[in-house]
Amino acid sequence: MNYSKSSARRVLSLILNAALMISLVGIALSAGSITASAAGSYDSSGATTFTFTDSSITVSEGNYTGYKIDGTTLTINESGTYIVTGSCSDGSIKVKKGTTGVTLVLDDLSLTSSTTAPLACNKSTQVDIIIEGTVSLEDSKANSEDYLMATYGYAEDAEELEDAENAVIKLKDGSQVTISGTGTLNVTANAKNGVKGGATTTDEGTASLTVSGITMNIDTTNAYDPGDGDTYGDGFNVESTLSILSGTYTISAGDDAIHSDYTLNIGESGADNSSLKITVNTCYEGLEAATLNVYSGDITIHSSDDGLNAANSDLTDYDFAMNIYGGDLYIDGQDDGLDSNGTLTISGGNIVVFCGSAADNAPLDADGTITISGGTVLGVGQSGMAQLPNSTTQAYVYYGYGANGMGGMGGQPGQNSSTSSGVSISKGDTITITDASGNTVATETALRNATFVFYTSPDLTEGETYTLSVGGTESGTCTATTEGSQSSGMPGGQQPGQGGVDTSVLSQYTDVSEDAWYSEAVAYVSSNNLMVGTGNSKFSPNSEITRAMVAQVLYRMAGSPSVSSSASSSFSDVSSGSWYCTAVTWAYENGIFAGYGDGTFRPNQSITREQLVTVLYQYLKSNGEDVSATSDLSQFTDASSVSNWAQTYVKWAVGEGLLSGMGNGILNPKGTATRAQFAQILYSAFGKDAQNPGMPGNGQMPGNGTAPGDGQTPPEMPGDGQTPPEMPNSSTSSAA
Repeated sequence: MNYSKSSARRVLSLILNAALMISLVGIALSAGSITASAAGSYDSSGATTFTFTDSSITVSEGNYTGYKIDGTTLTINESGTYIVTGSCSDGSIKVKKGTTGVTLVLDDLSLTSSTTAPLACNKSTQVDIIIEGTVSLEDSKANSEDYLMATYGYAEDAEELEDAENAVIKLKDGSQVTISGTGTLNVTANAKNGVKGGATTTDEGTASLTVSGITMNIDTTNAYDPGDGDTYGDGFNVESTLSILSGTYTISAGDDAIHSDYTLNIGESGADNSSLKITVNTCYEGLEAATLNVYSGDITIHSSDDGLNAANSDLTDYDFAMNIYGGDLYIDGQDDGLDSNGTLTISGGNIVVFCGSAADNAPLDADGTITISGGTVLGVGQSGMAQLPNSTTQAYVYYGYGANGMGGMGGQPGQNSSTSSGVSISKGDTITITDASGNTVATETALRNATFVFYTSPDLTEGETYTLSVGGTESGTCTATTEGSQSSGMPGGQQPGQGGVDTSVLSQYTDVSEDAWYSEAVAYVSSNNLMVGTGNSKFSPNSEITRAMVAQVLYRMAGSPSVSSSASSSFSDVSSGSWYCTAVTWAYENGIFAGYGDGTFRPNQSITREQLVTVLYQYLKSNGEDVSATSDLSQFTDASSVSNWAQTYVKWAVGEGLLSGMGNGILNPKGTATRAQFAQILYSAFGKDAQNPGMPGNGQMPGNGTAPGDGQTPPEMPGDGQTPPEMPNSSTSSAA
């Protein structure tokens, strides 16, 4: 995504939008009251009609003369009703700044523009756009500022960029626009966005966009990509309130399908779901806004990232919220299904949610609380980051509940309410939930491999047992409960690491043999919700772990406490919307992790053995545990390779039996740590029945990665409350 703006206008816009949120809510409510009979209606008597051709615009005069024609550019500069028809290979329509009371009827119009937006409503305009017949609008790459700068070397403030609007339909700051009618609107974006809406500002006033009734097809998959690794081409990108009330919308987007910086309203309260149909065939994120409200509609979303997302990386100290009041939603998200940077509240609707197959994907994901008071929800995904509701007034069941690929999400609600410690679902499997009498209460076909199923419905009975079957084979049972989790999706009851070892959980992994040196450790972390598999029935014991993963597991073990700030403000590479942001914030605030001298945290970098025991030392110390143990490292031939700042921590880990050699007297402190090694350390440090085996020194342990040589920069690991001095930089990067 690419929403950040460098200009002062953008910053001011964000501030003003926050200040005017009450008025925006009022606009949203009034927009929601538009009825099908009112939307799209107009009085054609006295209307002025324009007909486009490739070479000119002809006029059939009516009562309204507030227009200007320049070649194939039509500008409306006074109120009135204007009908536009015809076809033009290079033309455009503009509503002049400050013009209000305009009804613009597009009737069987085909308009392509080579250098600007085919349709633009300039600042502080008030326009009702009515679609009749078939209307097709398309721009070219020359309507993209990025394209012009890359192709011709223009500076950002070059006058050659003035015509580029970066959208097929451009609605500028302070514009209040409705789009309605009975026709079909086709929008093809080759520059950037399909529809771009402006912001609310002091100078230009309140902005909003309301769409209803029409059939709309948007394709932005060919939007210009400057090759910076970001995604481009939103279907809708509106900086103020966007309300899509009724109609049929089919969107294929290169970036987000429907995005609002602030409030996005989908459907109308009490409306029949058939009055609104939204189908997103491809996109990055499906529906995204700081406050996302879904009232009604038949909604299908296929996204490469989150299906629905309540977020805005430009906002701080904002109460993000996702509210689902109704609608039939089928969400196919390759990352999270429903993801809120704040609260997630479901009070109605019928929702089927699939998330991605990576360990850190979840069908329901919220940084705040998850509240369910109505509706039916079937969530299928990974147990790694799975969250259960914090508060619910109706019963739910869950199967395969665990933790993210490295960090637990807490214990189970109740005691032994679910008997399925491991669920293995393959793409194409039929997932069925039945009641005690064998009646089917839910069934769905798996879109991809999964290890977790969540289901809630008003029809479930608390205390009754429900059975999950996968591909016709019983996979587990669960007693329906209304018990909410304690914090941030962590159910009450047993906390991670407090239980014993259930070796039966190893049967879910095809790559962990019972005689492997780490098998008991894997059983421990799996049965205690500290770590789960990586998908496809694998634990991936030899895969490297990252700094973010370790921070997450320790954060969850600490009970997921609240944090006072956001790591995104401390580290340039930690996004406020990332799954590890809160964990990194907590670890940083408590001196368990620190960053690099360049202001980064490097969450996705692998962590070395000496770094791993360092953060574990800091974690235990912050919890008041005794960390006085020490040991002589002379038994290791590479003892001199232990970094100066890590001496205390490595000696402690060896003394506690948490860290031993790789065989042949090799400690390998700068070798990258694996999932199996981390599991073993957790088992040795926290396992109830651990025999303190540490890391075996018989040469069986894989040594993943080459230890970085001296002179490289380690992560700044705080020791005794102080950050160790940085080592000299090297041309190669640290393995941290």
